[in-house]
Parts: sequence; C-alpha cells; structure tokens
Amino acid sequence: MDEIHMRDSGGEEVDVLVTGAGPTGLTMSLELVRHGLSFRIVDEGVRTPAQQSRALAIQARTLELLEKLDLAEEIVASGNRLGAINSYADGKRLVHLTLAELESRYPFLLILPQSQTETLLEERLNRLGVSVERETRLIEFTQDVDGVSATLERADGSAERIHSSWLVGCDGAHSAVRHKLGLGFEGTSDPELWALADTELDTSLPDDELHVFFGEGVLFMAPIGGGLWRVGGNLPGESRSLEEEPSVEEIQALIDARASTEAKLGEPRWLSYFHFHSRITRSFRRGRVFLAGDAAHIHSPAGGQGMNTGIQDALNLAWKLALVHRGLARPTLLDSYEAERRPVARRVVSATNLLTNTLTLRNPATRTLRNLVLPRVTSLEPVRERIRGNLSQIRVGYSGSPIVREGLSEVRNGRPGTLNSRLRSRKGPAPGDRAPDATLLRPDTREVIRFSELTKDIGHDLLLFPGITGRSAESLRRFHDIAEQVWGKYSEQVTVHLVLPMWTLPPGLSWDGSLLLDPDRTLHRLYGAREARLYLIRPDGYVAFRGGADSAEKLHTYLGAVLGASGNVLANPT
Repeated sequence: MDEIHMRDSGGEEVDVLVTGAGPTGLTMSLELVRHGLSFRIVDEGVRTPAQQSRALAIQARTLELLEKLDLAEEIVASGNRLGAINSYADGKRLVHLTLAELESRYPFLLILPQSQTETLLEERLNRLGVSVERETRLIEFTQDVDGVSATLERADGSAERIHSSWLVGCDGAHSAVRHKLGLGFEGTSDPELWALADTELDTSLPDDELHVFFGEGVLFMAPIGGGLWRVGGNLPGESRSLEEEPSVEEIQALIDARASTEAKLGEPRWLSYFHFHSRITRSFRRGRVFLAGDAAHIHSPAGGQGMNTGIQDALNLAWKLALVHRGLARPTLLDSYEAERRPVARRVVSATNLLTNTLTLRNPATRTLRNLVLPRVTSLEPVRERIRGNLSQIRVGYSGSPIVREGLSEVRNGRPGTLNSRLRSRKGPAPGDRAPDATLLRPDTREVIRFSELTKDIGHDLLLFPGITGRSAESLRRFHDIAEQVWGKYSEQVTVHLVLPMWTLPPGLSWDGSLLLDPDRTLHRLYGAREARLYLIRPDGYVAFRGGADSAEKLHTYLGAVLGASGNVLANPT
C-alpha cells in the first residue's frame, strides 16, 4: 500500500458493499435498489464497460427473472433471437433442435454481447440514481458480528474506509474477495487452445440459428446480428500466448476445414485466444461475506451458461439478504444461498465439461459413434424437451433446498403416507420448481394480466386455488381463514391471491385481498389445481411451499421457520 493517502469518510455506513460491475454485480445492485437497501458498487476497471463481446447467450430463464427488473423487453429488443440449434458432420446436418416448444415467454436463445448487456444494466442503475465507482479496488476487509469494515483504493492512490453490514464479491475469476477469505478455487484448466472472432461473415447459413460443426475439431458460428457473427473453434496441439491474437487467415482456415458450407470472413471486430477453466470455490459464504458469479464458479462456455448462472446467483441472494437485513426473515434464510446455488454451479461445471468433451472427441471411432447416435437420440421428444430445459435453465430448481417444503399428504390404503416419487409426479410444480406463468383476469377492471406481472413485487405471493370440484365452497372457507392468519402476521412479506376458475365472481363472495379470474383454467392446469391447492411463491419465482386447503398448520409452521422474527444474524462470522 505504498503512497496510499487514507481518507476517513467518517465511518460511512451502507447496508451492502458490492465489488465487481459485471453482469452479476450490476444485477445484484439493481435488486438491492428494488429492496430498498443502501449500497455501493465498486469496480477496479476503467470507467466504461469492456467493449469485447465475451459472453453472448442470454437464456430464457434469465429473461424471465429480468422481468422483475423491467429489463427483459429492452434486452430482447437489443439482441438477436435464435430459434434453433444445428449440428453438422460429414457435410450433413445431424441435429436441428428447435426452441419454440419451450414453455416460456422467451422460447429462443438470445444473442447479445456481454458489453451491451452490461451497458443496459448500468444505464438502468444510473437512471435509478446509482453510479458504479470505477477504478476503485478493495484492498482489505475484516468482519465481525456487526458487519464488514473495508478499505477501498482509488486510481489516484487515495483510500477510504467504509463499513457495511454485508459484502458481496462479484469480482470475477480472480476475485480479491475470494482470495482474502482464503477460499480455494478447485478444478482444472484445459490446456487446449481456442480461437475466437467476432466478425463480419458472408454465408448462406440462417442468421437466426446457432450452427456447430464436428470434424477433427469443433467449429461454432453464432449470429450476433447486424451482419456480425461469433466464430470459434479449438486448435488441437497448438500453443500461443494469450496476449497474441489469432489472424483472420487462421479463423478462415478453421471455417474452410470444418464447415459444411462456404463462409468468408469480412472485417473482424474482436479476435482472441483463450483456454477453458472449470473451477468452483468450496464455499459461497463466509459470515457476512458472499461470493457470486465467476468469483464462485467458472467453466467452459459450451451451452452459454456462465453469465446466466451468475445473474441468477445475484437474484437468488438479493431477496434473502434484504429480508434478513430488514428483520423480516430468520438469519438461517441466508444459509440457503449456498445450499441452493452451489449444487447448480456444480451441475453447470459438470454439464459444460461433458458437452465440451463430446464436441471435441479426437478418436475417429468415437467421433463416428457420436455422429451415428446423436441424431437418433435427439429425435426423441422427451430428450429434446430435456435438452431445451437444461440449456434454457428452465429446469433449474431447488428441490433439495432447506427452505422449500411439501405440504401435500400422500394417501395409501386410506391412510396418510410419506412423500415419495409418486407424489412428486403429481401435476403442478413441486416445491423448489420454477413457478409457471399464464394470463389472468382482474374481475373489477376486466384487465388481462400475466401472473408474472403480479409477482414482480419484492415479497412472497400466496396463490389460493379453491379447485374445480364440488368441494370448492368448503375450500373457500378454509382459504379465507388461512388468508386472515397470513394477513395478520406476514402482511409485509406475503401477498395473498385468490384465483377462481370462472369468468365472473360468484354471488356473495367475501374477499378483501387480491382476486383473480382464470376463466380458461390455464393456471389451474399448470398448477395441478383440479382440487384445492395453495402455492407460496418466492420473490425469485420458485415454489417455496405447496399444500391443500387442509395445509394451514403446515403452511404457518413453514412461514414461522423461514419468515419468523429475526434474531442475531451471526453467532460466529467465520
């Protein structure tokens, strides 16, 4: 710390200090604004976001979650929608995987350079009155039961001490926060060299589909839009300094050798060599300090999962941090961040490694076998559905989480039984699953509104479905009692919605809360609500609790365990 001039900020206090202004840190900051927490976001980089495109893919689930920030529409309008993924070998197409079948408002893969994604996120943050403090780095911090004391250093050599209740490290693969916590970054580095170019391209290939070519290596071609394409492939046996750039001739040679169609490079905008790294830290949290995004996990870019996983880390953590900080949830809620997101990161690391290995097979016999098996396997619709769900991250869920709970009872031979695979196979999302979306009708204004619009607030949402059987009147009475108890104890954390499967309200209905109509019963079908069902939806759009009209006691036990009165946040910060 030579030549550092310390400036005492008077012990400035903020709720959260965020380090790193990539997509993860910017998303975290936008969520903190929504939840009303004070924070500062610092980044040791230059004052403008990097212009290299880097990550390109934004998946359907990420777009669904970005609706909560009112950013999805703007991001989609800025990107290029890809409706299919193609793979080719030996001059013919092996697989044509369409994405229109995705059960999402965003049934496509969105291609948008990371630099543009960061710009859109930061511009929204600026409009909300927050600026990223650039050329500012975290040089040290300590924590105790009351918070985190950190020292920030600026480009001019001056330094400042700041105190925050929490620190979130979103500062990338070389994370200073992770390093200062002494957490490892276990995994491997692939020695194989890859070359990338963002370039103009003259080709007859569809510019709304992704193209992957198999040969003695792999070549991928992703249309960015506006005549630009991302082109890249592996270079077996080659060795280069990562400080160098591949030549246009080298990228063209990859295309000529591996593509099954002619394509000629034009003017390149970005050229780069890189290696893959697959690593994950052994802990996502240490006391009041958290890691998110590349600071916690990095992996092969195959499948376009990296940036999306980091953004979803931020969206998983922010609401939990806000509720605990405001005393509206038990401190143990924060333990669920690592319990939920580290398994997701592990699966992403494993899946992207497997995909990369499959793409880059070297043995001629195994390549031939792959090229024979792949078209047959991917012709099966259940397989195609699973691939779509995994790539789009629609299938990401938290079924093993400590903060999701099943309230339905299995009946076996007329007696209550235990939860088993038969129960999980019931129609409707299980606890930990993504909450399905559909359009509903407001009875007073006849306004059509999507369920996802109703759940953009910062709290939980309790959906009450009386069902479509003859027992709905009895269910309504029970649900009214449940709602009264929730309103009385958790009004700040939970919004209650009664959803009726009809066009008009039944005569004599007494209901003081949110009232919605599902006349075509779409939402009832999606939630398996032929019989009475209740679903508690988390702020990040996942099912926290599922039950029936007789689940009042289980629901309130769950709410008390998760959203009960807050005690000491930490007994031991380490």
